[in-house]
Amino acid sequence: MSIDKENIRPTHITNKEWYYFHIELVVDPDFQQGSPSLFNSMEVDNLTWKTLIGNSLKTLHGIRGDACHFDILDKPKSKPVNRVIIRTQLEDKELFITSLTNYTFWVGLHLGSEFDTDGYLKINKQALYLGLLLNDF
Repeated sequence: MSIDKENIRPTHITNKEWYYFHIELVVDPDFQQGSPSLFNSMEVDNLTWKTLIGNSLKTLHGIRGDACHFDILDKPKSKPVNRVIIRTQLEDKELFITSLTNYTFWVGLHLGSEFDTDGYLKINKQALYLGLLLNDF
């Protein structure tokens, strides 16, 4: 069997369709220090993450933000589960950055009234490739 070298094309991993974010839900430090056991029991599920991120996009960018697609890829296995890695389309990168960094909310509305504190979403890291985020996760 002979190999036709003219028809072999190199394969490159150059898919620049996606952009990745490592996001953390940050609560008021007074709450974190005043109720460490409650903070350490925090667990944000995928539906809550979708709601928080979707609300931030819609609040700051209206219908354009509401139309942005994103996927939740991973979250920590041990508590507190207040971090997540998401994937979004590269052209929506700036919308995500502005909406996530400017959105604050009452945590009790999403996690239960025992979490009586304010919170915000913090972008810990962002990258064009997923592998660059996994080391810190």
